[in-house]
Amino acid sequence: MNQSTYLLFLKKHSIWVLLALTLAVFFFVHSAYDIRFETNDDPAMALIASGAYSGSLDNHLVFINMLYGSFLNALYFIMPN
Repeated sequence: MNQSTYLLFLKKHSIWVLLALTLAVFFFVHSAYDIRFETNDDPAMALIASGAYSGSLDNHLVFINMLYGSFLNALYFIMPN
């Protein structure tokens, strides 16, 4: 296959190639590194979002957008532990 065939393939299937590359990088990073808290306020934010302080899920996180808090609430609702 020559160079023009590769370019034609990439042009025709660019979204799938980009999706495959993104997923490959994501899985590499996920397998190479651990998820951990970097600062001392991360556990407090997790406790607020999970409802450990108030007894119910709360999307009002300190210095964090409410949309992100709502997304976290949905995840805590689906997987409470």
